[in-house]
Parts: sequence; structure tokens; C-alpha cells
Amino acid sequence: MNTVPISVVIPTYNRENKILNAISSVLNQTLPPKEIIVVDDGSTDCTISKIQQMFSDKIRILSLEHKGVSHARNWGVENAKEEWIAFLDSDDEWLSEKLEKQWKHLEEHPKTEILQSQEIWIRNGRRVNPPIRLLKRMEKSLNKVWNFVVLPHLQFF
Repeated sequence: MNTVPISVVIPTYNRENKILNAISSVLNQTLPPKEIIVVDDGSTDCTISKIQQMFSDKIRILSLEHKGVSHARNWGVENAKEEWIAFLDSDDEWLSEKLEKQWKHLEEHPKTEILQSQEIWIRNGRRVNPPIRLLKRMEKSLNKVWNFVVLPHLQFF
């Protein structure tokens, strides 16, 4: 199976009822990543044991003392082996073609340094995304800031 040089970093804390769906959504990609890293931020529930039961041969698990999601995410980045990094929160899921579509864009636009796709927010079975006008305003702000960001050797999307 073809894979892409992407490390997916999934920070988690006490998400035993959500993280299995998040990991499954990465494993079910039409163009899967080479690496999936779950960074456990000191969970006190059964998060780790459930992950190990279902996916121990398919992902890498890093365990930390509880220091917060930012620390866990950064630890995942520091331990990633691939050229590109993608983040997934442990209570979110990806559509099956997410990485394939993003990888196609990267191949067509090789100077791309960062990539963000639209999100679909669902609460209580109902889509609750902010209005498009707010997203466009956020995009303008990001474009202003991004011109001044110094990129590390790893690329994020």
C-alpha cells in the first residue's frame, strides 16, 4: 500500500471513549501516513489499554506526565520521523480522503509550507460551523501573520 511521508500526531488525555474513532479515521485514509503517534498526556482512565488492544502494531504510543495538550503535541513533533506533520485531536475524526486530497495539493504546489483544510464541526448531530464571513476574516489575519513566521525544518498541515 502506498503511504505518504507524514507523521500524524494525536495528543490525548482521558479520551478512552473517543480516541479509537480518531485513530481509525487515520488508518482508514485512502492514502495513509507512514507514521501515527499517539501522545498520552498522563491519562488516568483506560485510554492507553484500549489503544494497545486495538492498534498496538499500527501506531507508536508515547506516554508523559500530565502537562497539557500543547506539551503533548510538541513532544509528538519532537519524536516524529517523517518530513510532514499532521495534527489530529483525539476527539476528532478525518474524512477518508483528507490526506489524499492534501497530498495531491502539495504535489501540485511544491512551494506550499503549511496547509489547512476546512473543518466540519458537529455538535449533537448538527453542523455548527461558523459563518463563511468569519472564516474569511480569519484567513486574512493568518495571511498577515504567516508572512513573518520562520519555518522549522518540518512542515505542518
